[in-house]
This record gives sequence, C-alpha cells and structure tokens, in this order.
Amino acid sequence: NANERNWLISDGWRDEGIVFYVDKNGNTPIYRLNKNNRHFFTANANERNWLISDGWRDEGIVFYVDKNGNTPIYRLNKNNRHFFTANANERNWLISDGWRDEGIGWNS
Repeated sequence: NANERNWLISDGWRDEGIVFYVDKNGNTPIYRLNKNNRHFFTANANERNWLISDGWRDEGIVFYVDKNGNTPIYRLNKNNRHFFTANANERNWLISDGWRDEGIGWNS
C-alpha cells in the first residue's frame, strides 16, 4: 500500500525498497494481524485463527501469492519479533546473529 508506505516514511521509517513482488493472480492469501502495534503476516489460516484467539487483531488479507512461486520468503523470529526476507544472504546473517529460522513463510 503506497499510502501506508508514505505515511511510515513521514513517521521516520526508512524505505528499503521493494522486497518482493506478488502475483496478481495468486491463489494463496497472506493475512496481516496486529497486536500492540506489531504486525505479523502468515499464509497459514490455522495460525491466523490461533493468533486471533490469542488477542491479535485481524487486519484481513493484504495480498495473494502463487503458492508455486519461485521466490521463497523466509520467516525468522527473535524475542518474539518476526522478520521476513526474500534475501537468502540476509536470512543467513540474521541466523548467525541469533534469529531463529522458521523456514519459508510463503513463496512469491
């Protein structure tokens, strides 16, 4: 969402550019949830439902991906904070810095 991106930049966030592209004809929804101003993304409906039961606010489907896409989006966790990246080198560096690898969140 370009408007959300622009608002975040005006609020002091640094724009690091495009991370990955999504397929407009994708068949797998990516859900976004929010708790205490922290956002979480998941392609797993069961995980989404569990997070809602744990007090996360469902912000709905934010985009769709092609589950057979060629670009893995890696999911990592450190101190209950999640990070997503399409860059395998960044993923490996984060693991060496103590982030827990949670595997591929989805393919894009």
